[in-house]
Amino acid sequence: MKPKEPKRTGASSRTAPVRPVRGVSGSPNGIADRKLLRELGELQSIKHALDQSAIVAITDRKGIIRAVNDKFVEISGYSREELIGKTHHAVGSGHHSKSFYQDLWRTIDSGRVWRGEIRNRAKDGTYYWLDTTITPLAGPAGRSWKYLAIRWPVTDRKATEESLRSIFNAVEHTADAVFITGREGDIQYVNPAFTSMTGYSRDEAVGSTPRILKSGVQGRDYYRALWKRILGGKAHRAMVVNRKKNGDLFYAEQTITPIQDSAGEITQFVSVIKDMTERRKLEAQKIEMELAGRIQQKLYPQQPPRLAGVDLAGAVFPAGHGCGDYFDFVDMAEGSVGIAIGDVAGHGVGPALLMAEARAYLRSIARTHSDPCDVLGEVNATLAPDMADNHYITLLLARLDVRAKRLVYANAGHVPGYLLDREGDVRAVLSSVGPPLGMFERTVYGAGVEFELEPGEIAFFLTDGLVESENPGEEEFGYGRALQVIRAHRRDSAQEIIGHVHRAVREFSGRADQRDDITRVVCKLDL
Repeated sequence: MKPKEPKRTGASSRTAPVRPVRGVSGSPNGIADRKLLRELGELQSIKHALDQSAIVAITDRKGIIRAVNDKFVEISGYSREELIGKTHHAVGSGHHSKSFYQDLWRTIDSGRVWRGEIRNRAKDGTYYWLDTTITPLAGPAGRSWKYLAIRWPVTDRKATEESLRSIFNAVEHTADAVFITGREGDIQYVNPAFTSMTGYSRDEAVGSTPRILKSGVQGRDYYRALWKRILGGKAHRAMVVNRKKNGDLFYAEQTITPIQDSAGEITQFVSVIKDMTERRKLEAQKIEMELAGRIQQKLYPQQPPRLAGVDLAGAVFPAGHGCGDYFDFVDMAEGSVGIAIGDVAGHGVGPALLMAEARAYLRSIARTHSDPCDVLGEVNATLAPDMADNHYITLLLARLDVRAKRLVYANAGHVPGYLLDREGDVRAVLSSVGPPLGMFERTVYGAGVEFELEPGEIAFFLTDGLVESENPGEEEFGYGRALQVIRAHRRDSAQEIIGHVHRAVREFSGRADQRDDITRVVCKLDL
């Protein structure tokens, strides 16, 4: 049986479409609903993921907080109730400038996304850094009506950056040269001290190898042992001699430290060079001064000669190693005794050797001469050809003839000595009669000045370090104070008088360091 044809209406012969019932499975509306549900589920998953990892806040156009997630509450320390309705000023740290926030608002007000790092302050006062992205949310007519801020904490990273920045700043400003090389020795970084110490610019050094500093002093065995040690992960320390760009050599204390990655593989080497040239010079000078001091100590008489009716004593109080002062008791012609006191210009081994040479000539020549002026002339003629331009010796030589009760002296540029009577008053000043030894090759000192001696008189010889000693007010001790001490203690022994004078100088100087060598010789007469 044939089915009946549908009833035709109107002029059209087409069949009218059947509209699906809303919500019926398989209908377009049902498919859309399922798609919407799926998209809502995806959004919920995205929100959940953000809530677990990011700090989220939504503000209105005025910047008032309308919503925050749990992470925001957790990191800020504020409750939702304390945050909602407030602006982000509630968590502001005061770190950023006004212009910083003005730029932020200009950006998001214009509908653009702002990205940057912001430092906030938690409720307990601690600071934290956030890597922030603020996205405008479009409302009606396309205008921004809300702002979504998504942040990630970067406090640890900022602390690491700040630490690295501090380290880099310290390395850039340290006085020691620092350079970093790769595993194969290629220089990757040098600090400013490296360029000033070696003469190589940063452009010249980076890309080259440490061979540019090689002096040739260290041999292959040294470098073979160095590489074996640092490739084994151990630091290398040594005193080396390096060469600057201009060819000058310099002593350096060098430390090379291997740098390892997380897997324990050596990736770089950090080298620190401390210039030790000046220290080496100072150490050499110290050794030289100590040696000079030992030489000079052997030149001073250990005991004064024993003469009937004469009390002799002498002492040197050096300001440091390498004393420039000199005194001696020498045998002279006709059984007399010479009292010598002098001062060699300069300090160190050179002046010490010069003093030793002068002492040897003085002792040799004095044996055959009775006039101190002749002795000084002979010593000067012998020394002058060997003296450098800046070296000379001041020397006072007095000849004491015990049997004849006479004192004859000559003074080659030295500070004056004094002859005091039995009351301690100055009887004579033993002033200079010519220039210091070594200044002029041909110098005649004339005839010695002679004095008849009386019992109880005191001959006093000194160096300029005594009279030029200063107190804290920069006032000099002077000759007058020294003579007053001798006068007050004239009945004591020669050695005791020397001690009295020394104590008086130290008390006068207070805590001031002794600036110059001080030497004194006292000759008491009881003839």
